[in-house]
Amino acid sequence: MSAGALRVTGLTVGYGRRAVASDLTLPPLEPGEVVALVGPNAAGKSTILKALAGLTPARGDIRLGAADLQALSRGKRAELVGFMPQTLPSSSDLTVLEGMMAALRAVPGEGGALEERALAALESLDAGPLALKTFAELSGGERQLASVAQSVARQPRLLLLDEPTSALDLARQHQVMALARSYAREGRVVVAVLHDLALAALWADRMVVLSAGRAHAVGQPDEALTPDILAEVYGVVARVERCSRGRLQVIVDGLAGPRGVTG
Repeated sequence: MSAGALRVTGLTVGYGRRAVASDLTLPPLEPGEVVALVGPNAAGKSTILKALAGLTPARGDIRLGAADLQALSRGKRAELVGFMPQTLPSSSDLTVLEGMMAALRAVPGEGGALEERALAALESLDAGPLALKTFAELSGGERQLASVAQSVARQPRLLLLDEPTSALDLARQHQVMALARSYAREGRVVVAVLHDLALAALWADRMVVLSAGRAHAVGQPDEALTPDILAEVYGVVARVERCSRGRLQVIVDGLAGPRGVTG
């Protein structure tokens, strides 16, 4: 299965008169890739991801293969695109399984074996025991796992994950990112908002470094994470070094400013 590349051209999105991203164009994001959106707070990461999912109004061209995502109905778009928000409702009396099945039924054309598909998605994260818990009973990390499972249950061609690891321990972070990698290998496009630069560098094929709604840098992790880029975008003096296994590490020495390193 191949999703076709995700192409984003001239994307403009905001709230009211405030533009979060203006005329954003990215190189094609290819099937098989895990792409990390990184950047400081208020860089526009989550808003851009929501625009790709069709959850906030946007102008520009968003295409997945031959499909013009902007022109599709919400139902048709949901057949192609899976979106994981930062949080799921915490007060619902629905069980996780009921919530997942309701989400599957909401998409036209979904049918048959919905419970099995929902349970399989949970089991892919070793989260089967969550199935009969209500959302109100879940911890923050458990809600995050349930949200990831719900986003992958339909096996979408484009998977959008908004901070999928922020509330998880190290083992669960590895599980979620390994799942994202396995989905990409099957010919899907996976785009994830991540704050942890070391985690992003470990799992992403490419990184998009956002600053004030613009792509400051796009490339493989060692191209997108350099001391100069970290100083310009994050305002820090940092070293980018490889550990004994060759993995990129970011070590922050202080704040970048007219007087050099502080902190």
